[in-house]
Amino acid sequence: MNKTKFSRIQKMKQALDEETSNGFGYATGFLKRKRKVTPFSLASTLICLLATQKVESLADLPRGFVALSGENIECQPFHNQLAKESFPELMRSLLCHLLDRLLLPVLEPIPSSPRQRFTDILLQDGSSLAVNDKLHEESAGRLATTSPAAVELHATMSVDEDQATQISLAPEINGKPYFRPEANSLDQKLVLSDRGSQDLDYCNEVEEVGAAFVSSGKRNLNPTIVMADVDGKRRRGLEGKKLKNVRAKLKGQNADLIVQWPQCGDGFEPRLLFIWNPVLRRQMFLLTNLEAKEFSLHFVRQLYSLRCQVELLFKEWQSSANVHRFQTGKAGIVEGLLWASLAASLVKRFLSHATSIIFGGIETSTRRTAMIVTDQLRDLFRRIVPGQQFRSVFRELFNFLAKDAR
Repeated sequence: MNKTKFSRIQKMKQALDEETSNGFGYATGFLKRKRKVTPFSLASTLICLLATQKVESLADLPRGFVALSGENIECQPFHNQLAKESFPELMRSLLCHLLDRLLLPVLEPIPSSPRQRFTDILLQDGSSLAVNDKLHEESAGRLATTSPAAVELHATMSVDEDQATQISLAPEINGKPYFRPEANSLDQKLVLSDRGSQDLDYCNEVEEVGAAFVSSGKRNLNPTIVMADVDGKRRRGLEGKKLKNVRAKLKGQNADLIVQWPQCGDGFEPRLLFIWNPVLRRQMFLLTNLEAKEFSLHFVRQLYSLRCQVELLFKEWQSSANVHRFQTGKAGIVEGLLWASLAASLVKRFLSHATSIIFGGIETSTRRTAMIVTDQLRDLFRRIVPGQQFRSVFRELFNFLAKDAR
């Protein structure tokens, strides 16, 4: 273990500092006078419980609070704290604070790779989650018969930091485009998105600020073909024609097209890639502004495959951080517990990445860490909540992960 890196990596202690957490309590109006349940003890307990055990009902939470904090409190007073209007804002503020403090650089491009021209690769996607049917007015779902009430978590994930950097929550019926990163924040970055987030105006804005995009293309796209390269050969006969009139001729082939839409003007001429999969016998369509000289059709396909990481992140949230349907009809409690669940996942990913850095770059699995770290993380929070020293427990936790989370 590198002692210098270990001392620097204790960001988690600073991020979950009592003064900071209680400060968010005052700022959000959650804390007006000190009680047994403070913002610090509540947030720390919720993060620990949601990270280390399956929370089946709200009654599991006060029992866990008593076990971790040593404070004796009945279910109803504890529930009253969750029912406060400011509870979701408190937990959202703490999650944003953790997102700012617990990000670590864990990946970097191979030297001489075209990937070096980007400061980061961002993955953007959303995942739906059913909630109590009583919340159908506040959180309308797209499937009124099977899931009348549902929310969607929208995440922007950094590939270099292997972590979500921005998370939003909205009724499922709201579309993904509202939650993508602002174009003016993407200078020298690459954004990978699915067809549900595709917007030609947005792609044009991304290009104008010096950023790049790769998006899964919608099948109803019908631009004008400016230049066509099919299986490595120039096909002048396709140029100047609408895509829908020549689409059938491209089936079963790899095509690299430069295209244009009248409504976007002459300055926006992205590439539309037709990538044939001989195993599945179907084509994949990718829209990008990456230059063909540096980024071949197959290299763009490889870059786009990184999007599976955000899908794995959503799966981790649901399987190892209690992002599930909480049985309560109070929207504020549902929202607050979802923010706490995401904070629990964030802490476990941080521990996985920190272990890798402390032990000189060993490869650790975020999924394996999320599955096995329960007892050690509970021991750590047993000291955090009462305000005890926990450096030795921290050290033991990292040693455990270095051995068993590879």
